[in-house]
Amino acid sequence: MIDGINYLPGLGKSDHIVLTFEFTCYSKPKANKTNKLCYHKGNYDNIREDLGEMDITELKSMNAVVETWNYLAEKLFTTMEKNIPVSKIGPGMITKKPYIDNNSLEAIQNKHRAWTKYLHCKTAENYEEVKNARHRTAKALKKSMKNYEKGLADNIIANPKAFWKYVNSKTKTQSTINKVTKTDGTLTTNDKETAETLNNYFASVFVIDGNTNIPNLTPRTYEEVLDNIIISPELVKKAIKRLNRNKSAGPDNIHPRVLVNTIDEIAEPLM
Repeated sequence: MIDGINYLPGLGKSDHIVLTFEFTCYSKPKANKTNKLCYHKGNYDNIREDLGEMDITELKSMNAVVETWNYLAEKLFTTMEKNIPVSKIGPGMITKKPYIDNNSLEAIQNKHRAWTKYLHCKTAENYEEVKNARHRTAKALKKSMKNYEKGLADNIIANPKAFWKYVNSKTKTQSTINKVTKTDGTLTTNDKETAETLNNYFASVFVIDGNTNIPNLTPRTYEEVLDNIIISPELVKKAIKRLNRNKSAGPDNIHPRVLVNTIDEIAEPLM
């Protein structure tokens, strides 16, 4: 929340220095995401059917690992593009709060209808209906929020990401790495410069241990050389089952939910 601290001379005859700084009371709004795949709404029956049509013989005949991976990734991305819907969020669009359930949504709609009716005909009877609808909506929202927060707390060990996402949504500021001063006295302008400046500083203060006495390791003996590693579909399935489907996709842009829901079709190609 504090950035750009400067030390200035004191005011008048005072011996106290003056500090000036930038105070960030509210963080900048995040850029709207134009495309976001809704993995929980994917048609995984069609995805499994498409992956089942892969030619495993052709896949195994490829010698290069990169060639095999490109073939498999292209097949995955093609079927994901066809069978997983895209949620587009643009400026001005209102997204539903995560704690609003169907009962709360119905109460909100009824309140809007009652208000519209009152605007058309401002009678005491219609106004009383607006007040009752407003009270029912507030009660439904309070109950749904309580149930949602209780569910997050009960499931915090299995899914901590959802808990902290909700907590961070309630804060008005975000913790970020501010600009740092470079060796020439200027401030960094982007994240890359900040990372390089921090890396150079830590490298300059790092002390290399001059002790060259390497401890002697106990000699180890072995009966046979491990020159072959056997990977079976069962081992691949075991590894996929340990994935958390609530996590985000990694550098390969393949979501864990896709791998978990297509475990039988994807296990052998991943060997």
